[in-house]
Amino acid sequence: MAVETMFEKRTIKASEIVRDLRSGMSDHELMEKYQLTVRGLESLFRKLEESKAVRRSELYGRFSSFEDTVDLESTRKFSRSFLALPLRIYEQGNPENGGELLDAIEKGVGVRGLTVPSGQSARLVIASGGFVGLQDISFDAICRWGKQGDDGAWMSGFEIVTISEPDLQNLKKLIRGLALGR
Repeated sequence: MAVETMFEKRTIKASEIVRDLRSGMSDHELMEKYQLTVRGLESLFRKLEESKAVRRSELYGRFSSFEDTVDLESTRKFSRSFLALPLRIYEQGNPENGGELLDAIEKGVGVRGLTVPSGQSARLVIASGGFVGLQDISFDAICRWGKQGDDGAWMSGFEIVTISEPDLQNLKKLIRGLALGR
């Protein structure tokens, strides 16, 4: 299966990537292993679905996005940034309900470990850890999807619905500063 990688167009064995996908590898791990761009992964997922190597249901609900890092219906307006360093994210007023920020765009975040039911709103805080002089970033978000991963950890995607201008600017800086492949 020919796919565009970060460096060139090359062939990847469908059976190998299907095995990795079904073993629970995240989009980020697949991108790293196969040296794929977001668009390359999107193309690969489309080709796998079209060839009937995977079912559409196997691609939806993957934790790296708000139905996926790869939007099978349309191209994203904002590129998803996978974070090179883990950051803590938690529910404001309930720091025990926290987890790890996995990926981020200006309109949303993917999270591991933070439990909020789908459809429910929450005020979330990204603990920036003083990265490049940034303050913690807080925003109101709606959980758009959530599922328990194979390892038992809760994975979810949040749409940012309200964020102050200073926090938005800090989020953009954080994304630029910590993102892989930017």
